Amino acid sequence: MPSRLPKKPSSDDVARLASVSRATVSYVLNGKSAGLVSDETCERVYAAARQVGYRVNNLAKGLKSGRTALIGVFCKVREDSFHARLLHGIYDICYDAGYNVLIAYLGANEQIEEECLQRMLDYNVTGIIRIASANLSDVEINRLSRMQTHGDTPCVLVDDPTHGDLFDSVVSDDKAGAIAAVQHLISLGHTRIGHINTGNVANRGRRARHEGFLAAMRSADLPANDILVSPVFDNDEIDAIRAFMDQPDRPTALFCTNDWGAGITREVVRKLGIRVPEDLAIVGFGDNEIAKCSGLTTVHEEPELMGQQAVRLLLARKDMPAIDHASVVEPTRLVIRESTRPVLNKR
Repeated sequence: MPSRLPKKPSSDDVARLASVSRATVSYVLNGKSAGLVSDETCERVYAAARQVGYRVNNLAKGLKSGRTALIGVFCKVREDSFHARLLHGIYDICYDAGYNVLIAYLGANEQIEEECLQRMLDYNVTGIIRIASANLSDVEINRLSRMQTHGDTPCVLVDDPTHGDLFDSVVSDDKAGAIAAVQHLISLGHTRIGHINTGNVANRGRRARHEGFLAAMRSADLPANDILVSPVFDNDEIDAIRAFMDQPDRPTALFCTNDWGAGITREVVRKLGIRVPEDLAIVGFGDNEIAKCSGLTTVHEEPELMGQQAVRLLLARKDMPAIDHASVVEPTRLVIRESTRPVLNKR
């Protein structure tokens, strides 16, 4: 007698294991949990679904809605720790909710960007997540707005909250993080604090961190001393940092816009015979692997959580298109390591 096939796991199995109702399982796994189910309960449902091997029937769902179980992601930065972690967060929630991710890496050509968007729409994607590395052009904003309004394809912006009347958005609290970093240096007795402002000046996060630096210095009635450095870090930029640190009254502490720039700066000052942290305190931003391995005091941010929130906003917008646009601000926190210490000599 042939053996009986194992029973296919159901949403009832997930509900029993997670100790929730079947309706709650449906809300969570179909991306309708926003405002209805707590994050803790969502995680419990996702874990239970993985444990029993339950998957949403996306074929049936797609036939009913006319949409594929695809979420499109547009990103201009490829080799970047922040964006890689953000994409990881997007994929985590998409996987648990039964969606696949379609990624397009964009260049500077408007025509190519429009063609990439049209290809995604040809796949009937459920929605678009646009990761901004700089201010989006008016052309792109209009294009995404038309897609959302007339094409019934919702869009969420990541790292760009400036169009809250048109799109949902998720950002990191960069300004608060920068203020915390500078206040930490001030609490250690530093008064000559410099800012190595690396990165794209059109990037919202870079601007917010610079604003935070200036705000903290003004609040302490200290003069601001900063330098704008290209993210490429060629010989000109390295020479600029060297000149910045070779002043008679050079800074005793530095706040760098990101960890990568902090790592380069640390190497430049080492070659000048300046010791970290004995002669110079350094704080970065991002808390990437460089920071963790090198003992860099830095501001920790949560790109994975930003990616997860973007997916949740997108799925909520899909089901409730008339709700007010939301802007989620993910908090940052200071992580103190070995690259900062109280000032020894106030020359």
